Amino acid sequence: MATSLKDLAMQSDSRLHALIDLIESNGLEERSLGNAYLNRRGADVLAHLHGWHLLFEDWLRAEAAGEEVVMPAPGHTWENLRALNDDLYERYRAFAYGEINALVLKSHAHMFDLLRVLPAEGLTDEAAHPWSPRTLLELAAECSGNHYDWGIERVKASLGQPH
Repeated sequence: MATSLKDLAMQSDSRLHALIDLIESNGLEERSLGNAYLNRRGADVLAHLHGWHLLFEDWLRAEAAGEEVVMPAPGHTWENLRALNDDLYERYRAFAYGEINALVLKSHAHMFDLLRVLPAEGLTDEAAHPWSPRTLLELAAECSGNHYDWGIERVKASLGQPH
């Protein structure tokens, strides 16, 4: 686990680029990952990640506006994440790999831009964001680097490689 935003950003950048390289070097941009990821494409892995970046952004926006932060998303609970993830899939499934790649890179960068303007002490203080089940830095790790590792695992599983 990264102990600073700078470390998390560097680790996450590295993991996202490793995922993109893995997808592209194996020609999985528009190909199905089979049972490793619900017969969805490499593009859909990136779309999933982009969707979670936007959820993270929504949480920060709601907090800044003094609104209730609904996690994981309006109409969804942590117990029905499959439905939320299916909604994200439906939203982006018609997008081509190049479009999704650009979106995920942009939303990844934007997520870290949003974090950089927040007070550093608030990123690791559990009480600073009472709506979050974790510190904001830990939540950011879940929506970035840790989630990118999930994508790498899905792609490797589709290739029959060990995780």
